[in-house]
Amino acid sequence: MDNSLEELKRQRALIQQHLEWLDQTIAERSKPTPETSSVAPEAATPSAVPSAKSTEAPTEAKPNIGDAMLPKEPQVHLDVKTAQIGCLAFFILSVAGFLFFLFGLPYLMD
Repeated sequence: MDNSLEELKRQRALIQQHLEWLDQTIAERSKPTPETSSVAPEAATPSAVPSAKSTEAPTEAKPNIGDAMLPKEPQVHLDVKTAQIGCLAFFILSVAGFLFFLFGLPYLMD
């Protein structure tokens, strides 16, 4: 019972740490940058034509801190191939063992 209570407390601390990180990230992204403050007055005037900077989509996204922990590409294909090879090897060894016990062992016992 004590182990489960300690585990729950540990998980709660990890979740609290994650929530603090989320709050920090939200606060960083909600701060106005110099680019957005210069674009805002232009968009506020009704006669102003939107500039090319405001209509272009950002070409490069800023990487998140949490993205460093994620793998770049999933290795599902490699894992499936490894599992197939392991299953094939297990099947071959099983058949060889069965044939040995069926034919080889009685011959050796004579």
